[in-house]
Amino acid sequence: MGCWGMGITQSDEYCEIYERFLEEYDEGKPLLDIKQDILDEYLEEFDENDGVLHDVYFAIGKAEWMCGGISDEILEKIAEIINSGSNIEFLRELEATESDLKLRKKNLDKFLSALIIPRGKTKKAQNTDRKIH
Repeated sequence: MGCWGMGITQSDEYCEIYERFLEEYDEGKPLLDIKQDILDEYLEEFDENDGVLHDVYFAIGKAEWMCGGISDEILEKIAEIINSGSNIEFLRELEATESDLKLRKKNLDKFLSALIIPRGKTKKAQNTDRKIH
């Protein structure tokens, strides 16, 4: 896992998952299927309590939110990760400084607050060849 900052989007895992989610959405794949395929893949590789999954959930949550609404399951998981402090502990184990952890906590709280509020405008799929029935 590559992490280059304390922002929510500043990790390789987040960027890869978010990009993949939106690409599959643009191809017409249902949101539920995208989410489940990504989770199945990562939960097969990592223990469900592994800190690497935090960025996976964060990316799925942001992508769902962009595409029309975050699912209760993902919002609850993100809230649990943030409110329990497990993401901060994970980064502490990776030897993040206390000032970095303070910044990360601020960013996590801001991220969760944003996800709770429904997005006024949803992302439209980019694939114009897709037929809508």
